[in-house]
Amino acid sequence: MVVVMMMMMVVMMVVVVVMMVTAVKMVMMMVVVVVTVMKIVNGGDDNGDDDEDDDGGGGGDDGDDDDEDGNGGNGSGDGNDGGDGGGNDGVTEDYLSYHSTLKPYAEEEPDSPLLYRTMSEAALVRRRTKAPMAYRKDRQSHRASINGHVYNHETSIFTPTFGSETKVRTNSTMRTEEVIKQLLQKFKIENSPRDFALYIIFGTGEQRKLKKSDVPLLQRLLQGPSKSNARIFLMDKDTEEISSDVAQYINFHFSFLESILQRLDEEEKREIERIMAKFSSERAFILKCLQNKQAAKTETTV
Repeated sequence: MVVVMMMMMVVMMVVVVVMMVTAVKMVMMMVVVVVTVMKIVNGGDDNGDDDEDDDGGGGGDDGDDDDEDGNGGNGSGDGNDGGDGGGNDGVTEDYLSYHSTLKPYAEEEPDSPLLYRTMSEAALVRRRTKAPMAYRKDRQSHRASINGHVYNHETSIFTPTFGSETKVRTNSTMRTEEVIKQLLQKFKIENSPRDFALYIIFGTGEQRKLKKSDVPLLQRLLQGPSKSNARIFLMDKDTEEISSDVAQYINFHFSFLESILQRLDEEEKREIERIMAKFSSERAFILKCLQNKQAAKTETTV
């Protein structure tokens, strides 16, 4: 049994080797056929180009002959045709010698039967190079994102945009200055807390400054949770407050405010004229009284 099995294995190995040799032969035959076909195709193209070149040269020779005939006798028309033929050959040569700005021009066709990979125009476009990894890490170490804003550690300057919102944890015992310190720490602002103050801006436009003894959490609870009614802003301490009397004119249109200002100017002028007239009348009355007293005094002394 063992001998039979060994013989079967040998037979199978021989069959496999024969099949592999047959497959290799078939592949080699296919390669030879493909190479032969490509040589024939390339040879046909070369012959076609040679024929065209020969025809063009012949045309040029005919033109020269005609030109000579034209100079010798009545063949001036044939001479012009020959000159045109020569000019066309020159244009063809100039066109063939034209080099593209993107693709390199191959003067000679390759003799190899293999297909060459064509060069794409996109491959000649310069790619955008990235900065070295060390430089990018150095930049990232000096810049950090805080609440969507960028903070530069080298200059220690950071100015949040107007209306930027953030949240801090406070309690009922924290005063205004303590809340300001937390906000500055949240926004990574290294200025002194004494340069800032908390302001309540109401929906009507009124702007009121919180005192140092006020509790911002209590003020927020008193105004309610709605942001349309009132909001607390961190601003410079020199920012002026806006009273309720002035705030009622903020939401009006500019033309309407101009008309109100013009009316106030007219009322001011009328009031000034009235005061000046009253002053003049009072002054005249006082001068008259003084003159009467002086006249009575002179009469008694005489």
